Formats: sequence, structure tokens, C-alpha cells
Amino acid sequence: MRLVYWFLLLTFLAACSKEQNISIHFNDEVFLDAQINFVRQLENLDSLSVTSIKTILAEQDWIESFSLKHESSQSTKLILNSRLPLLNWEKAYHVDKNLNIFSSLGKTLDIPMISAPYDKLADWVFWHDLFKTVLEDHGLTMKEIRFIYGAGWEIETDDLIIKIGSIINQEIYEKYLEALNYVFRKNLNPSIMDLRNLNGIALSYAKK
Repeated sequence: MRLVYWFLLLTFLAACSKEQNISIHFNDEVFLDAQINFVRQLENLDSLSVTSIKTILAEQDWIESFSLKHESSQSTKLILNSRLPLLNWEKAYHVDKNLNIFSSLGKTLDIPMISAPYDKLADWVFWHDLFKTVLEDHGLTMKEIRFIYGAGWEIETDDLIIKIGSIINQEIYEKYLEALNYVFRKNLNPSIMDLRNLNGIALSYAKK
């Protein structure tokens, strides 16, 4: 469990006019607009109660899990675990490693963008960390992943497009790894690296 990143204490008057304290703990960083909006929703409630909080919680697609801990008759702790975005999807959503989709509220985080049908996401997400790590080991940043019917998967960095093909498996991953190692070992600077050739890789130095 991560350390509490943000702590907010809300005080309100209950129906019986007794002061009630609810402390809200995020067990991970506050980085989603939806997290901020959630707190604002609570602040704008005319009558704040555990029931009203649960009603709002049920509307939050970014919450992985939550728990309510009653510390006393007048004090309750709400502990929130947020879904951790792995990718920005179609400029409107985030997707996590378990393929949960939740709204980005129009905001893209500093994580790769993926443009692909939902039924293709699992094919990429399974391999995402491995492909991303190889790029980072060579000082490259993965900006976007695309699935194009008829062409397959593509990875785009600042300076390089890597065409993978329609199928991602261990053989393709090893080819990808070897190709990048070769390109950097030879100090080559292609703009496109195509892994779809059965006999090897094709490098293009044309402008994108």
C-alpha cells in the first residue's frame, strides 16, 4: 500500500447538528481531473453523509476500490484506490493494465497514446511494458501505438516509426529487440523500421 499522497478533511453539520468529520485518503497520486472533480462534488453537496458519498462513489469509473472506516461516531475515514492509467485511449479515455476503461475528461496524461479497437487492446497491453522498456533502454520515448487494419501494429517515437505487423508474440518481440540493438550498434538513424519482412527488417530513411 502506498503512502497517503493527499489528505483532505471535510467538516459538515449532520442532520442532528453534530459536527461530523470525514477524512479522504488517496493511496496513490492525485493526477486525474476526475479525482479533483470527485472532491468538488462532495464539497457541493447540501447534505454530506456516508450514503450520499456512496452514491457519488458509484458514479466514479476511475476508482479501483474503496473502503469506509468508522473511527468514531463522529469520524469516518474514506480510503480510495485509483485505477492507474497505462495508456491514453482514443483521446477520450484511459486504459489500465486490466483493460478497464475510464474517462479522461478530455485530458491526456504523459503516457503513450493508443489508437486501436477495444478488442485489440488486450493484444498490446500484454506486451506493452516489454516493448516500452526496450525503447527506453535506447533513450527513446514511446509516444503512440496504432493498430491499422491491413498494416497491423505501429509504434511511434519522436524520431522513429516501427511497423510490427498484425501479430505480437515472442518471436516478434525478439525480432524487435534485435533490430533496435542492431540499429543503435551501427549508429544508424532510420525514420522507419519495418519488422514485417519475413527475411529480416527493412529500414527507411525517408522523412515521415
